Amino acid sequence: MVNEVLIDVVEFVNVTMDKHWNHIRSDIVGHVNVKCTLSGMPDLTMFIHMPHPFLHYNLHQCAIGRRKRISDDNSVSFTPCDGNFVVMKY
Repeated sequence: MVNEVLIDVVEFVNVTMDKHWNHIRSDIVGHVNVKCTLSGMPDLTMFIHMPHPFLHYNLHQCAIGRRKRISDDNSVSFTPCDGNFVVMKY
């Protein structure tokens, strides 16, 4: 068995501009995909560098119990499930 965790961060940038190319509105929507094949039940922590706090986000049930860590130290802690899952949407 291979012990590995693969993490993909997928982001979409949405920008609205007027006919004179002036910025009207922008936002970023994304999700963090995890593919996990680990033996045992390790506790993983993923640190996130972000200039502004997330306004809206959803966590997978494996990370929901530690939701406060995102606002405290910009990290997501979780015990990963086997297989593919989305640990966070924002």
